[in-house]
Amino acid sequence: MGKNQKRNLKIVEDYDLYHMHMEKEKEVPENFYVIKEKENHPQSYAGSIDVNCEVPYGKTELQCEIREASSYNYSFSYMTDMLKDRILARLDVGNGTHRNRAPGIPLQLTSVPTPHYHYYREDGYFLAFPLDCVDYSSEDAVKFDFYKGYSYLCNQLKFYGNGAKDLYFDFCPEGVLPFLDDVNDPNENVLFDEID
Repeated sequence: MGKNQKRNLKIVEDYDLYHMHMEKEKEVPENFYVIKEKENHPQSYAGSIDVNCEVPYGKTELQCEIREASSYNYSFSYMTDMLKDRILARLDVGNGTHRNRAPGIPLQLTSVPTPHYHYYREDGYFLAFPLDCVDYSSEDAVKFDFYKGYSYLCNQLKFYGNGAKDLYFDFCPEGVLPFLDDVNDPNENVLFDEID
């Protein structure tokens, strides 16, 4: 199986607090937009929002990276300033398979395709797990876009907004005007010249 992954000893020390934090509801802004190119990586776009929880685990935020402007190649990372490597949980989509190298891993979890969700085990290993909502034997696994991913993550991390509206995510690259009106046809009543 090869060399084991590195354990996070801070998680081992704080596992009860980590687990309690992960199980509590967390407040986020109602709208999350990814707009800007990621610094030092022009093929990716990135954005973040602050996350608040009544059981804090440092200063927390949710980050999103969308690779190659693809709705099927992205990650959402739940981050804290309390850990050296910063990641509390992560959803990966579109970048292949993750190998779990930790003691006691069942054979079916040694290699986990995307989409998969990472979180810490009590012994400090950060492992990838398949999503219960995805049928990996069908095309559903490759059609898990960032809207589905954000919805999945909001449920998994127990996110809620501070108003009555549902949480909303969108990818709106800077310099591209999004057309937000999906009810009205912008070309209605416009006469176009006929082409011979």
